[in-house]
Amino acid sequence: MLDAESTAVDVPSMSAEPIRVAGHEVWADEDGVVYVRTQTPHELDLESAQVLAAHVKGVAGRRKAALVCDSSALAHVRHANLACANAVLVESPLKCAIGNFLIGVHQPAVPTRMFTREEDARAWLKQFA
Repeated sequence: MLDAESTAVDVPSMSAEPIRVAGHEVWADEDGVVYVRTQTPHELDLESAQVLAAHVKGVAGRRKAALVCDSSALAHVRHANLACANAVLVESPLKCAIGNFLIGVHQPAVPTRMFTREEDARAWLKQFA
């Protein structure tokens, strides 16, 4: 696994090997789906979110990406304008159902759905990759 400097954004495009940055791992799979996974429970501040967003853009090859964001260990997640679709992984079916209901009411700027299984999130995101 690579360790990225907190200010570095020169990362390989479509990196299959996870890059550690701002308490997260960032990588892309062979289909172009970009993954962001929290390494340890914490709250993400604005500066860290900006560094993380820069690395997501770097891994995505500077294009808007289909993005799987495992935010189960975060107290707050705010997606920057870098994704063409968001799949959010949560731990329980109840959180998933309530979240998808609220997403339907809120109408985010990009297609967004919550999932309890990464495989389901990936299958849904393939249409956007």
